[in-house]
Order: sequence, then C-alpha cells, then structure tokens
Amino acid sequence: MFENLQKKIKLLKPVVVMHDFFIDRIVRLNDLDSLIDALNSKLKVGGGSIRGIEQDEVKGGNAVNTAYALAKLGARTFLITVADELGSSILKNTFAPFKNARLMIKPGRQGYTVSFEVGQDGRKPNAMINDVGDAGSFGADKLGKQELNLIKNASAVMIANWASNLKGRELTLKVFQSAGKNTLCFLDPADISTRKEDFKKVLLELRGNLDVLSLNENECRLTMQSLGLEALPINYSSKDIADAAKKLASELSLNVDVHTPLGCSTSNGKESLYVKSFEVGVNTSTGAGDVWDAADVLGYLCGLNENDRLLLANVCAALFVSKKDAEPPTLKESLDFISKFENY
Repeated sequence: MFENLQKKIKLLKPVVVMHDFFIDRIVRLNDLDSLIDALNSKLKVGGGSIRGIEQDEVKGGNAVNTAYALAKLGARTFLITVADELGSSILKNTFAPFKNARLMIKPGRQGYTVSFEVGQDGRKPNAMINDVGDAGSFGADKLGKQELNLIKNASAVMIANWASNLKGRELTLKVFQSAGKNTLCFLDPADISTRKEDFKKVLLELRGNLDVLSLNENECRLTMQSLGLEALPINYSSKDIADAAKKLASELSLNVDVHTPLGCSTSNGKESLYVKSFEVGVNTSTGAGDVWDAADVLGYLCGLNENDRLLLANVCAALFVSKKDAEPPTLKESLDFISKFENY
C-alpha cells in the first residue's frame, strides 16, 4: 500500500509552507495548580526561584514545524517566514541538515511562545502563551515575484496559523488565488477562538480556491459553531469526529480533515472515513498537529487512498509525541512502524 512512496515523494515539485516562526519554551508540569500556588507564594514574599520545572527551548511555529517535518520525510520544501538576526540563525542551523529544504526569510521579529504541557489522564494537553511578533502582520505585500512564482509551480502550498495573522485574509486569498491549477491548497488555521467569525467569512470567500481544511478538535468545534452547525461535543466519540468532518465538508464544498488524540477523519462532504490513533506514551504534544499535517499533505500528493493517508499521518504524529526530543520521524521510521501493525 506504500510501495514506491519514497520515490514518489522525491519526484514531487516543492511544497511551499508559510508563514509563522516562533521560538518555543516548553514547560512540562504534572498539574498547573501547583505552579500557580508556587508563583503566588513567591510573589507574596517579593520574588524568588521555583526550581525543578522541566523545560525545553525549541524552534516552533506551525509553518516551521510543518516544513521541518516535510523535509524530514524527504519532500522538497520551501519555507516562507519572518525572523530577525537571532531567529534567522536558529532557522538556518535547524534546517542545515536538509539539502531538500530552502528558507525564504523576510526581515522582522519572530514570535515567542511559552507552552505549558500538563499531564492529564495519560495525555499531555498544552496551553500556549503567545507573542506573535511580526507573524501577526504578514500580508500579501510580503510576497514578491519570486515567492509568487514558487507558489504557482508548487505541488502544494500550505498556510498555517491563519488565526495569529491579522492580515491572514489578504495573504490567504492572494496565495490560493495565485496557486497553479494542479497545486494542492491546504489551510490549517490554528486556534480561531478570538476570530471565528472572521474565519467563517474567509472560508466562504475561498470557495473554489481551497482544497483541504485541516482542523484539530477545538478548531473543528469553533468552525462548526461559526457556521451554525451542531458542534463537535467536548466528550466526542469516533462517530462524532467522522460526522463533524462530513458536515463541514458538505457545508464548505471541500475536503475537511479533523485530527484529534482519539483519531482522525477525512470527508469530501459525501462520505467520511475515521482512523483511530495509535496508543503510545506521550512525551511531548506541542507540534503534533503540524507533523500530522505534513504527512497528510504528502499522502494527498502521492495519491494514497484515504485510509493509508490517515494511517501515515497518525503514525508520524504518534512517533513524534512518543519521542522526548520532539523530533518528527523519517519516512523509513514511519514505514517500519506501519509494517509492525499490518493488522492494526
């Protein structure tokens, strides 16, 4: 079912990903209340250190994470983003191992994130505090002739973290309307909780220019609410996920992919397929959706059937969250994992 996948990936035209880059500080906690109590105690006595809190600092941003995962899977990848001198240095060092990745860095200030990953019922949901930097004003004016030519000739173009970009509407319309006839147009908006009505308007404007909308459970719920649809429940089931994808795809006339810790679903509005997630130990959760998106895009481009596409995306996400170094898998690692679960 995955025969010649590596060869197919190598033959693809570049995948263009934009636009956000964040420097992420990941803080891992057993529970949030203990940290809040400790902070309040320190503040009452004039300040001090709270020791023993596990932390990491890594490159981040939905676009950067997705581009990195694509490069790791072997795809030719172009990342269009914004960064200052420090951020540019981090990006260049991060992507240095990949001859198949190219950076197009616009001058500006990258974002910063503090991500709290909290152990909860065997999972590690995360809440993020963001300073979006110049990613919050990345408009169509950032794209010159070179970038637009790449977009026109790409195998796929993906816009990530639409929600953090106040110029996201003009960027999205320009990019997807400039894409080539055979270019896959893929959108993952990130958390739209403060902009769900704006997002609804953009989705309606994009009809005919957007091929795939990728959402996590919260984004799915908010999008459904904005469209007046019965939203995905908080305590959702596999059937709820499949039904939600189908309702959205039918309403918007495009493919909708919904990815959750429980499993994922894809729908074209007429039919919906659900594939459950793999049960693995979770060591990191920040960035899992970006890794899932990278594999999903490649599944579309390589012509995988829906089940295999979702299976590959779930495997890549599972391998990512199970690693302590927050490193996405290679294609070989992913296919080796799949081969062990032929009867999954």
